[in-house]
Amino acid sequence: MEVYRKQLVIMTELGDVRSRSYALGNVGRIYQLQYNFPMAREYYSRHLALAEGLGDKRSISFAEGSLGGLYQALLDQCLDISGW
Repeated sequence: MEVYRKQLVIMTELGDVRSRSYALGNVGRIYQLQYNFPMAREYYSRHLALAEGLGDKRSISFAEGSLGGLYQALLDQCLDISGW
């Protein structure tokens, strides 16, 4: 996590919006793996917003896929809790 946070700081300082977008997605993935779904959603959403601002269709696709995977993981967790 710390490596990605450092990457995010460096890319922000450099003004490299595309790399910053990727770093946001990476941090979101770590949060998702830690089952911290609200923070994962926040970082994936920020990734998507930057990608859309750049008009980077590839990055938009990755960000939307990440959000979809997050919602699927959340649904799976709810189904496990409910015994489905």
